[in-house]
Amino acid sequence: MLSRGLMKKWQIAFLTILLTIIFSVIRHQQVSKPETMEASRSGNHASHSGHMDSFATAALASPPASDGPPAVSARILQRQPEDLPAGQKIGLAGLKARRVPPKEPLRIPAGKQLMLTVKIVDNLSGRAGADGRLVLHTANPDSFQNLSRVTAAHELSFQRIHSVSDEQIAELCRRAAANTGETQADLAAHLQIIIRDPDRERVIAIARELHELPEVEYAELASLDAPPPPPAEDIAPVTPLLVSYQDYRGAATGVNVDYVWNTYGIRGVAELRITDCEYMFNPAHEDLSGLVELQPNVVSMHPAHGDDHGTAVLGVITSAWNNYGTTGIVPECTTRFYPEYSTLTTGMQYRAATLTAAFADSSSGDIVVMEMQTDGPASGSTEYVPAEYDLTVWNIVKTGSNAGIITVAAAGNGGQNLDGPLFNEYNARGDSGAIIVGSATSGRARRSSSCYGARVNVQGLGETVFTTGYGSFAAYGDDVNQGYTKSFRETSAATAVISSAVALLQSTAIRISGIRLTPAAMRSILTSTGHAQTGQDADTAHIGPLPELQAATTALFTLYPPTFSTLASWGHYHFAIPSPDLTADDDDDGLASLMEYILGTDPTGKPPEDKAFMPRITTAPDGQNESRWTYEFHQPALRTGASWAVLSSATLLVNNWQPLVHGANGISIIRDGDTVRASGPVTAGTMFLRLQVSAN
Repeated sequence: MLSRGLMKKWQIAFLTILLTIIFSVIRHQQVSKPETMEASRSGNHASHSGHMDSFATAALASPPASDGPPAVSARILQRQPEDLPAGQKIGLAGLKARRVPPKEPLRIPAGKQLMLTVKIVDNLSGRAGADGRLVLHTANPDSFQNLSRVTAAHELSFQRIHSVSDEQIAELCRRAAANTGETQADLAAHLQIIIRDPDRERVIAIARELHELPEVEYAELASLDAPPPPPAEDIAPVTPLLVSYQDYRGAATGVNVDYVWNTYGIRGVAELRITDCEYMFNPAHEDLSGLVELQPNVVSMHPAHGDDHGTAVLGVITSAWNNYGTTGIVPECTTRFYPEYSTLTTGMQYRAATLTAAFADSSSGDIVVMEMQTDGPASGSTEYVPAEYDLTVWNIVKTGSNAGIITVAAAGNGGQNLDGPLFNEYNARGDSGAIIVGSATSGRARRSSSCYGARVNVQGLGETVFTTGYGSFAAYGDDVNQGYTKSFRETSAATAVISSAVALLQSTAIRISGIRLTPAAMRSILTSTGHAQTGQDADTAHIGPLPELQAATTALFTLYPPTFSTLASWGHYHFAIPSPDLTADDDDDGLASLMEYILGTDPTGKPPEDKAFMPRITTAPDGQNESRWTYEFHQPALRTGASWAVLSSATLLVNNWQPLVHGANGISIIRDGDTVRASGPVTAGTMFLRLQVSAN
């Protein structure tokens, strides 16, 4: 039996041991619980890359002795550079180094709920693991000590922001690198930071800390509860619902769409893709139903600003060519819609993910439309500027431009001078390659709401744009799916018009010249051929010229002459249809259209040079006391879709014509450029020669 004193000592010891165990359990839960919670948050995003699961078993980087508990420091994993899956590597041998823009001041947006993203420097190839840990591909553990310290101190987790795979991103970067000869920004290293207790001030403080680290190219904040509105607004309509009121189509106040439609018969081409990136549209609208491809895996679009804006933009671009409502400028192109701030089957999608997906799913010469704006350097509801003012967006657009994809983007409705000192860092980055669109009146003067400056390339009509959506003109049958407006405006309306003009000019280049214009070539043609800006501030508030498609197509064909390598391109150019009547003689010169095609003459006129293109026969001594005849004609070598042959006959009887064969009976048929010469010995008797052409 224990004495009272011994019993008391034993009780104290037992209690001490028990308290120690309880404290250890509590401490373990405090350390472990965030990892478990953060891993569950990011686990749904692992499916974007087939290589993420293997990261969980990688060796942990050893943190500095001063860095907090080991379990927290292990939020960063180190792997060797060669361990990055081959499909995710973006480098090509012999490339020049990428010019990394100088680090700019961190900008703080409005809103109570902020999302924090970072761009890890390229040489670390940062990726988010399936469990929320950051995986860095580097042989030097000292290269991320600062980031390790901050991650441990705040118990941060990392998450992918992209909805396309790292392999797709790497392929986009490879295309851009191949075109430019330079390495590209590692877009897959744009990552979202998951923060415990993410109140506004805590998120801002962590963002500032991360932004200063050498391992972080930059940090960015975006508002989740107060995203910037689309760059437009709507007012009451005053005009009837008629296509003739789509002023932006005409030559007087528009971009002269009808010239291309009526002269070349081109209303877009199906192989050209236009991707509109913004919040939401109404897929059930009667003039859009079934005409717009929604990004795969979209569950719901962001409803904060309604669906009328996207519906109005798409009405300008692709509303049906039918006998009611509006008619889009390029209804025969393939039009797609990639929504920002949307939910996908793979998780949430924000602006950067939307744009990356749009570019990754586009080919060279395709068009991405950025119907969006962002807060300017002095935050406020009236100071919106181009979306590419955000460095993440600029990086994505720059990579897309380098890959040959054309971006058309709104200048923003903040009325800001983009040449001003507040934008020094923005301009120091260089040119993203996007076509930035300002908003103008019908008289081509800048609207006061439009941002301006040297970075704004062209203007578009930014008032009284007639299109689908809103219902302020009419909602027939009180049905939102039959709503129209005469008052779509601002840089949103201007961007919709210019995007469509770009698509129509690109369609013409594809169909007739057999090429796809590069972003630089497209911008150069539009800015050099458009109608000049007017107004009192034209010299001090630049928004560029209004594109004019007749002059633009003339410049296109001067720079890239039609090869007419197909009957379809020739038919579009001369007859505004791809398949003309090949037996017709439209200019009454005695030659059927098919013969005009094969000779390279003009089937709708009689220019003087056509006489030199006609077949002709000459005879001359051959230097050996004999004479040879020569049958010569003009025949562009690149023309396909029809076949020609030189035939001879002694009687003109139908069944007596025989094709001449090179090398047989002294016959020679040779080509010199676009000139064909058939020759042979002059023989006794009569010989008739003719050119026969047949469609393939």
